[in-house]
Amino acid sequence: MSLEQLQENVDKSIDIARLLILKGHNPYVPNLAHFLHHGWIRSPVEETYFKMVSSWIKYCDALYYGGQSDGVDRERDIAERLGLKIYYSMEEVPDGS
Repeated sequence: MSLEQLQENVDKSIDIARLLILKGHNPYVPNLAHFLHHGWIRSPVEETYFKMVSSWIKYCDALYYGGQSDGVDRERDIAERLGLKIYYSMEEVPDGS
């Protein structure tokens, strides 16, 4: 993945996070961590790094699936195993408290 593609993914994640905040939620944006450690992507430590940044899922109430990618699909799989609600569109997301 190029730095430009990574930046596009981060920008999309930030846009989604803004909408979730406006709906009253407190989103965690793992793409921000990926962006800071771009050199770890596609390297021998990538799997360890994925486990580190995806460990947040167990603390979440739900997952917003913002689009297909290897990492996002794996995060969705973890959320499914944990029995979390997965939202695929902003219209599905209820207002937070």
